[in-house]
Amino acid sequence: MFTMPRSAPILLVLFSISVLLSCSPESQVFSPGKSRSESKTASGAKSPQGADAEESPIVELAIARRTNLSAIVTYSGTTAPQQSITLRSRSAGQLMDLKVDLGDRVTQGQPVGKVDDALAQDSLQEQSAELAARRYTVEESKRSLAEAQAEILRLQAEIDQAQRDADRFKQLATDGAISQQQAEQSKKTVDALQQSLQGAKELVRNREQSISAAQERVKAQEAIVSRMQEQLSYAILTAPMTGLVMERLVDTGDFVQVGQALVQIGDFGNAVVNLDVSDREFGQLKVGQSAEIRIDAYPDRVFQGTLNRIAPIADPNARLIPVEILISDPGIPLSQGLIARVNFRNPQDQRLVIPASALTLNQTANPRSPGKPAAASAATPKSNSPAQPDQHRIFVLIQQGEKTIVEERSVQVGDRLDDQVEIRSGLTEGESYVTKTNAPLVSGQTVRVSLLAAQN
Repeated sequence: MFTMPRSAPILLVLFSISVLLSCSPESQVFSPGKSRSESKTASGAKSPQGADAEESPIVELAIARRTNLSAIVTYSGTTAPQQSITLRSRSAGQLMDLKVDLGDRVTQGQPVGKVDDALAQDSLQEQSAELAARRYTVEESKRSLAEAQAEILRLQAEIDQAQRDADRFKQLATDGAISQQQAEQSKKTVDALQQSLQGAKELVRNREQSISAAQERVKAQEAIVSRMQEQLSYAILTAPMTGLVMERLVDTGDFVQVGQALVQIGDFGNAVVNLDVSDREFGQLKVGQSAEIRIDAYPDRVFQGTLNRIAPIADPNARLIPVEILISDPGIPLSQGLIARVNFRNPQDQRLVIPASALTLNQTANPRSPGKPAAASAATPKSNSPAQPDQHRIFVLIQQGEKTIVEERSVQVGDRLDDQVEIRSGLTEGESYVTKTNAPLVSGQTVRVSLLAAQN
């Protein structure tokens, strides 16, 4: 008969305890080198989804705005002042002084130089002396006229007296007091005085005509002197407008001719961009159309402009049409010849446009959280029926008191251009929508707005 050893019960108890410990879940991950809390983590007691649920997702936003969706063609042109004038010499001679240089600012009427006027001064003096002589002649003729007029008065008085004497002698002769011969002699005296009076009157008429002719000669000479004085003033070169000196074409000491270009002045208070457009795009442009202008010299600024002028004639060889864009209040002085790039926009083609990536967030991985989707899988319809081609989903931001939540919406899209898409319904201008997220989103979920995300 078999006899159990005395130590067998103890061994049986130890074996039973070992079996029970091996069946415990905690014992499966517990080891002498790990703590009990680490063992719980390794056993999967808390899932990654539970950890994400404790913290709201971070989202980046944009604001829905209307803009152009049509393709924008960029044209290259050069800047120029809206108005420029070339100062030309109005007299011939040596340039004695030119006080302005390239880039100097001048005001209208400001003296900027002088042409030698010595010969003009001599000619003016000569013609002024001739004018004085002709004026003296007029004065002399007027004095002679006055003397002739005085002679007429004297002769008239003598005629009156002689006529009275003749009438008295005639009566005396009739009465027989004097002879008939004496009466006839008094009559001859009256006739002689009458002839002298006629001669004096003729002399007055001649003197008056002479004075009139002399006065006309004086006027002609005055005109000559006035023109010479005006021409003499041309020797002083003055700025024809307010602006900047764009070009200096002569130097002091040069001999200049009448009409020769000396200085070019431009008004850069209002600048323009001159460019050529293709005849194929000519029909899309009209005067008054707005444009955005970027100038290479100022890369951080965008200037607003207006199509100011379209040339009526195109280049017959290149088939290009010159146009002029007026820069509205540039705010800074622009130089001539700067490279400018112009984009024309049609104000009638404004649409609600968002990035196409905002519609496909569920397909974009977040670069800051590798391995996680950038948006909720709910961004795609859960229905088993196929979605309409123009129906998409988007998350819109909603503010509920102090809580910020997202709302999933169905939007209808329209035309697309590059990474931009038109929203025809489902989104209103001014609403904020999600462009990026660091975790999947669910409609009604509380989110946090990224402080680093700039809203457009």
